[in-house]
Amino acid sequence: MSSLLLFMLCGVAVCGQDEDVQEELGNGLCWYNSDRSFHRCCVEADPDCWTGIWIIEELCCHPLSQQHLECFASLENRVERKLITLKTLLDQAEEADYLQSAVFSYEVSLAQPLGMWAWACSVPDSPMIWSPNCECCEPAEVYCEDTSLRPPEEEVWDEFTRCCFPVYSRKTFAHLPDDLRESMTSQLEALRPRRDSIVKRGPQLHWDLGKEAHVNGCLISVHEDGTVSSCPESHACHGFDCSYLRAVLLALNVIQSTRPLPKLSFVLNAADDVVDHDLSEVPVFTRVAMAQSLYPER
Repeated sequence: MSSLLLFMLCGVAVCGQDEDVQEELGNGLCWYNSDRSFHRCCVEADPDCWTGIWIIEELCCHPLSQQHLECFASLENRVERKLITLKTLLDQAEEADYLQSAVFSYEVSLAQPLGMWAWACSVPDSPMIWSPNCECCEPAEVYCEDTSLRPPEEEVWDEFTRCCFPVYSRKTFAHLPDDLRESMTSQLEALRPRRDSIVKRGPQLHWDLGKEAHVNGCLISVHEDGTVSSCPESHACHGFDCSYLRAVLLALNVIQSTRPLPKLSFVLNAADDVVDHDLSEVPVFTRVAMAQSLYPER
């Protein structure tokens, strides 16, 4: 077990003390090789802890689950193995500036574990995810160019969703306050969606966005076996990028890997525009930017 993983599990100052003390350390990745500490950031709540850096309190002030500890350990081991390979090649090469640069990059990532995790989770097909032993991490060995040697795509996505969303995983199993539950129930009750109308009429919805762009209602379904199906992009998006539909499908994959939804269907407006819609039994999910007038100082 690496020194970093030991640090995460029990902490430099409290190793060997009781479990309650260990739990108070939060996410050890946030304090490793850093001037931040659990006491300063989470107990004293120093706001400067979260200034000028992408990490947040929700990620750092709670301990990682065993699943995410194991995920990180797997990533760290891959990087360490890749570093050994690169150093061996560097010793054998006469001129290999690119190898020296790669060695430095991997050494930095080991010294900054949160950065390494962010690197691995930046995109679902990150080499640190799909390469079991990191052989195909940059610079890739020649045989890595053969895509048939990579793990199946479903394995890649499974590992990505299990490893890369610790805050969501923790929150989804947290107790929902009664007042929030009641508020959600009362607001959603008024929609009274009807699945037969959603499935039949949803895909027929059409909105003209102007400038030769239009959007059709996109039916998305979560099935009993946990899989998710969607309309094709060619149906949903005309004259604009379909990235919102892709983002929704990615979010559903993450949800399904953590706490699967029951069987359901809904209609998505994949455009970045508010659309007129009065078919109450077919609610339409859409994205809306905050009105500029709400923030006149911007």
